[in-house]
Amino acid sequence: MDNCRVPGRTLQLRLLCLCAVTLCLPACADDWSQFLGQARDGRSDESGLARQWPDGGPRELWNVGVGPGFGGASIRDGEVFLLDRADDAQDVLRCFDLASGAELWRFENDVPGRLDYNGSRSTPTVTKRHVFALGPLGHLYCVDRRSHELVWMVDLMATFGSSPPRWGFAASPLLYDETVIVPSLADEVGLVAFDVDDGRPLWQSGNVGGESYCSPAIHRIGKRDVAMYLSPQGLYAIDARNGKQLLHYAGYQCSIPITAPTALGKGAFFLTGGYETGSVLIQLKAKGRGLAITEIFRLDRDGAQIHQPILFDGHLYANFNEGGQGRGPVPGLTCLSLDGRARWAAEDSPSVDRGSLILVDGLLLSLSGQDGVLRLLEADPDGYSELASARVFENGENAWAPMAFADGKLLLRSQSALKCLDLIEP
Repeated sequence: MDNCRVPGRTLQLRLLCLCAVTLCLPACADDWSQFLGQARDGRSDESGLARQWPDGGPRELWNVGVGPGFGGASIRDGEVFLLDRADDAQDVLRCFDLASGAELWRFENDVPGRLDYNGSRSTPTVTKRHVFALGPLGHLYCVDRRSHELVWMVDLMATFGSSPPRWGFAASPLLYDETVIVPSLADEVGLVAFDVDDGRPLWQSGNVGGESYCSPAIHRIGKRDVAMYLSPQGLYAIDARNGKQLLHYAGYQCSIPITAPTALGKGAFFLTGGYETGSVLIQLKAKGRGLAITEIFRLDRDGAQIHQPILFDGHLYANFNEGGQGRGPVPGLTCLSLDGRARWAAEDSPSVDRGSLILVDGLLLSLSGQDGVLRLLEADPDGYSELASARVFENGENAWAPMAFADGKLLLRSQSALKCLDLIEP
């Protein structure tokens, strides 16, 4: 990993001891009730994970058919929620029993249309009362968990004049206080905060840079709660209370942003993306009515196209599925120190393509997006350390959806199935 600008020793040491700071939903510790889990960081503190798997892999508890798509599942109160698409005609919010896989209920809305790389995109966000989901054609839903009826719906394109993005609306709804925040993808309107009870817009930011597939997240910087969002025009930081822009950092621009910023704590963030964008680590601080930014280091070649890197014990674990570009192999699954040095890179041994990566019980779970192999790894900065592996999907399934984990159970989605695996030590 060349062309890095490395910070001074004092800042290096400070970053090494930081932990991610972000706001999460009020839910049980073993829930995974939104995109990337309770803190949107891809981590679960559940324990008791089996460190070895039997021949044939972990026990499959259930397997249900789904339509094509890339949206992940959420888990809350023993129920699984997935946004599906039916016959290019309907958005379908489906609820399953976590223990058995039985479908408990569904909500359907007629929305005809088809996309490149067809199907649903986002992960539902689940509270005690409601499920919030954003369909790929721009319909934001609030559905009652008891009655299974629609509480309210907003058509983002009709309301804000958004243009349909090539690969659809992909952001997962973000809850903050009594609002749900999504990007409108309109020319004049950026992020919008809707009242959770009736869907009224409570604030809207100015333009945040056009077509993006990134999900926003809330982080505490100084005394403010800040909605962070990546677009093709760079990083935007929006005051989560009122929609005012605090920062626009144009120094890092990805033409098709998908990966959300990884919080390292105390205003430090790691930004990464595909399409020859590379990665950058920045430091944000409160300054007057806005934010000040310092760039710590930059990786000109190596980037994670889809999935957010995981911070653990002072190191980042990233699926750098882009890099090389004629100057060497693609790094693949990589352990990165917080001064920008690669501790190790698996390259194509194994290749994980655009697969998901999460951390449970201090162990990494890596799903290869192309050949469908699930791997259990030590989160070890001293070297790639694989404990177990098993093929869970057939080759060529484009299993790029984010994984979810709760109550000892791992949920994985391909282009045709949602599977639940038991990963707890027997």
